[in-house]
Amino acid sequence: MDSALWLRYGLGVSRAPFLTLSLVSIVFAWSLAFFQTGLPSFFDSFLILIAMISSHIGVNALNEYQDFKSGLDLSTDKTIFSGGSGTLVDHPEFAERAKQIAFGAIGLAVLIGLWFVFSVGIELLPVGVLGLWIVMNYTTVINRHPWLCLVAPGFGIGILATLGSVYILSGGLSWEAVFWGLGYALLLNNLLLLNQFPDKQADEAVQRCHMWIAKGPVVSLALFRAQWISAFALVAISVLFADLPWFGLSILCVMMLVYPLWRYTQSEQCLSDNLLSALGKNVLLCHAYPASLSAILIISRWLT
Repeated sequence: MDSALWLRYGLGVSRAPFLTLSLVSIVFAWSLAFFQTGLPSFFDSFLILIAMISSHIGVNALNEYQDFKSGLDLSTDKTIFSGGSGTLVDHPEFAERAKQIAFGAIGLAVLIGLWFVFSVGIELLPVGVLGLWIVMNYTTVINRHPWLCLVAPGFGIGILATLGSVYILSGGLSWEAVFWGLGYALLLNNLLLLNQFPDKQADEAVQRCHMWIAKGPVVSLALFRAQWISAFALVAISVLFADLPWFGLSILCVMMLVYPLWRYTQSEQCLSDNLLSALGKNVLLCHAYPASLSAILIISRWLT
């Protein structure tokens, strides 16, 4: 296989367009650390960026490989945002390479994590071990337990990765960082929950058991709205009481992206009729929240 095809297929199983979530997450973590204590180490920031992107590539490639092997990707109705990339369905000869990409990327993230355990402190070890467990078991274990599947994305990226990075870069966590991280985690939970909707029948056929399968659309849609309300409340409280200038309240305007999503999730039929718009706005919200808050935090720090 020539290098151009290897790169093309590698980007496919890595779900390259969605790696932007790792980029905004590290910018968010860097901004939180900058807001707390001033300019973080650029060397540590670079290592965290590599680790976060590597772990994201690893979980995506491993998920693609395992979904291909289980036959799931052969039966999903693919959208831009869900159903897998289709790379291994179209090019099954690349399956073993996809597994190599997954474990190579995960291995790099583990090495960087060990560096921080030794350079920052042993208290990071449980964070890394738990994060590694989520990455390695998301497809085969977590997706069979609905409540675990619901909270794993937000806990893994919003809490362990983002707030863990803030701790490395600043040496601690403020209450504002915890509140903003929790708000981000709730939005990430909803990102994956919504993306599971188009694949629920195919997922059930391979013994997955996420919320759509275990609890049905009424409960799943209620959980969407509950998490959006909770995220909005956390952001509003933290912005109002944090040491931010008045323009910090502009983050609440970003949260208004929830409004069309709220309308789309009034019923299963309404969501089906507006599926691509709902998926797209959900992705936009999960990028706009950390990106906008990062800009607010950086400007606020410069003004003090």
